Amino acid sequence: IFFRFCGPKMLCLRRRAPRGLAATNVQQERKDRGHFVILLGSDAPRLVSYVQQHPDPDSQTFLMDTQSWLGHQFVGDDQRSLSHRGKVFHLLQMGHHIAQEHTITILHNLSKHDFAAALRGAKKKQIPVNVVMADGQVHSWLSQRVDMADLVAKHWPLDLVLPANKTPRENYKRLQQHLLHNYASAPPPALPLAMGQFMGLRQRHEDVPRLINLQSADAAELDAGSTYNAEDGYLEWRAAPLGQSLHDRNGVKLEGFMGLPDPYFHGLPERVAQFTQWCQQGMFFIGMCSYQEFPGKVTNPGDQAVALYEEEKKWWERIVGWCNIFRDPVKAGIPQQVPSILLAQSDFIDPVEYAPMPDVNKVYDFVYVCNNGGWNHWCRNWELGEKAVMMMADKYGLKGLLVGKKSADPMHPEDFQHNGITTTGFLNGLREAFCQSRFLFLPNIHDASPRVAAQALCCNIPVLMNKNILGGWHYVDEKSGMSFDNNLADFERTLVAFKQKMDSGAFEPRQFYNSHFGPVIAGKKLHDFVHSLKKEVVTL
Repeated sequence: IFFRFCGPKMLCLRRRAPRGLAATNVQQERKDRGHFVILLGSDAPRLVSYVQQHPDPDSQTFLMDTQSWLGHQFVGDDQRSLSHRGKVFHLLQMGHHIAQEHTITILHNLSKHDFAAALRGAKKKQIPVNVVMADGQVHSWLSQRVDMADLVAKHWPLDLVLPANKTPRENYKRLQQHLLHNYASAPPPALPLAMGQFMGLRQRHEDVPRLINLQSADAAELDAGSTYNAEDGYLEWRAAPLGQSLHDRNGVKLEGFMGLPDPYFHGLPERVAQFTQWCQQGMFFIGMCSYQEFPGKVTNPGDQAVALYEEEKKWWERIVGWCNIFRDPVKAGIPQQVPSILLAQSDFIDPVEYAPMPDVNKVYDFVYVCNNGGWNHWCRNWELGEKAVMMMADKYGLKGLLVGKKSADPMHPEDFQHNGITTTGFLNGLREAFCQSRFLFLPNIHDASPRVAAQALCCNIPVLMNKNILGGWHYVDEKSGMSFDNNLADFERTLVAFKQKMDSGAFEPRQFYNSHFGPVIAGKKLHDFVHSLKKEVVTL
């Protein structure tokens, strides 16, 4: 019988793996990432505390505090704030997405009622969760809910019992072994997400060393942008529950500074209270230009925000530096007396993670990333992009891949159909799409240095970019691509010259990126910039 009272034991429930995997997975190599765990019950804090205090570089466990994440503003496709249940659904999707980048991802601090909503979301969205851990009290509560019993039995059947009389270390090791022997094959399938713009807030667990780009078994595979000299300084941004924090190569947090990545970090009363407390503690802030026109006025009709320094002055004088992406920082709204450096978050894209795939054939001439919805259409300049795509297909016979222009509903009014053009929904990872294409088409204007530009260059495909883009213009070089004015006529002229240069093999985009960007080069710049700042109030 599935539902039975188990006293103080901790129960594990999981979504069954396909039968074909169970017969062979024990002989397969350990899976690098993709394990998604939900942790419930009274024993959960002990296990979370153990993971926090004993970070394991080999497992790279990532912790997601549910209540902290639900404190963020979630916006749906219609740009309206989601309900609490809608937030839980999206949090589950985001957890699955983040799980692809870590060995084990644990979602914890989830209330019983939020877990019930998560179960319904898993059924509706078909979200695979490897393991759900719960103690006897939660199990007893579920057994009294007929609707919950049916959902649990169908989606996350009982699989493993972790006794409460074992230490957190013993239970965690047992969980690791369970995942190793039951999920050693491919990660769960990718899911379409409606929260693309929110994924920039993905967290990394504090005090976890950055291992991906600082180690390699094959020195010949390391590029200039991904090797690390221990004598060099290094810092990187990591998302925190509010703002972003600075960490060195060992994951150690640099105290005294917080990063401000968007215009919505101070709007809610609890956030204002947090910033007030930080100021009282002597905290200083570094602005991060990673959200449309921020710190200037956001012009997106679906997401408008006033310019930061035009608001009622609060603690702006404690912003002592800016990592900017603009050609003219002062014109973009950064005070002249505040130090700034041209350093985008996309400069940290790791060329090891986005390496070319020699075994993947070129299927498309170009790839263009533009999800459905007015918010995305504005940022990705769909007004010009649509016309340019049809011109490339009809007049020049180019085959294109449009990412994000196909919804689950086949009759969706914003879906795009055209001869020679293949469309997809949201893709969980773009590396293969880039490697299948010859170049990236980027007509974007209101975009703060899109990561796709850096990722494409790492995959060794050049970019054809709008000259008027807010950020990312610094990726265009004679070796990496070309840019065009924001009109169809100049686009066509540039396209012809671009194709001739691309066909001649004159572009060397990956080499260009590795020589100027990447986590180590960008990390050194960030380190030097931060250590040059004075922790003094700025007179504005």
